[in-house]
This record gives sequence, C-alpha cells and structure tokens, in this order.
Amino acid sequence: MKTLEIIHLRLAGESPQTLVEVIHKSVGSAPDGMDIRIYRHTRLETDLAVHLHWEVTGRSGRTSDVGTRLASLLREYGMVEHSVWVQAYDMPDGSTSFEQRR
Repeated sequence: MKTLEIIHLRLAGESPQTLVEVIHKSVGSAPDGMDIRIYRHTRLETDLAVHLHWEVTGRSGRTSDVGTRLASLLREYGMVEHSVWVQAYDMPDGSTSFEQRR
C-alpha cells in the first residue's frame, strides 16, 4: 500500500534554505524504498513540507522512523504537524495516477 507521510513545519525565525540543509544532513540517504521530497509554500516563506513516499505491506497508519526523527528535530525550529496518509484507491486500469495514458 502506498503511503505518504507529511511533516509540515511553520518556521519561527530560521531561514527555509538553512532548514533544507539540516533535513538533508539529518536524513543522509533515504532508506530503501523511500522517496523524500521537500516543498516550500508558494506564498508563505515560513512554511516547509517534507513528504516521505513509501510502500507498506498490510494496513498501517504508523509513522516511519525517519519521519518520527525529522518531526522531533524540526520542532526545535517551529510548529510541526506530522501525519500519515495511505492511498485510498487505485484507478480502474490498475494505475495509481490520474495521468492520461496514451
């Protein structure tokens, strides 16, 4: 089951670019099977989101070790919301995306 773990941070003073470097150093290389992406809000310079994409066998709403460590680390820099999402539905053709197939 495809899982998306989101760590949303509202910064309290630190620059977003500095925190991107902190996140990279903290994680090192992503664990096997996990894709880590960092996003910034388009209008609010104080907001960052870290998305951890990974696969889970069975039904689980648990956070990953990486996500738990990052959320804990980032609480030093502002308010953190940490949540886990699982893919709700597959497309009828078996794909996992709304992208048009040609």
